Amino acid sequence: MSLVVPAVLPSSRKDFEEKLALFTRLPSVNRVQIDVVDGEFASPASWPYSAPAELEALVER
Repeated sequence: MSLVVPAVLPSSRKDFEEKLALFTRLPSVNRVQIDVVDGEFASPASWPYSAPAELEALVER
């Protein structure tokens, strides 16, 4: 059986939180993939967070 994991490509923290809130309402979704564009291999960079602690806080949610 295949597993479909929804992915988000956030442009800001607010955008990430809004998209994540949509998925939390769906009982069949128990994980979300966060896509990141670093700006080096593709542009523009999509990840607006500069502090590792901020990323860790989002992951722990």
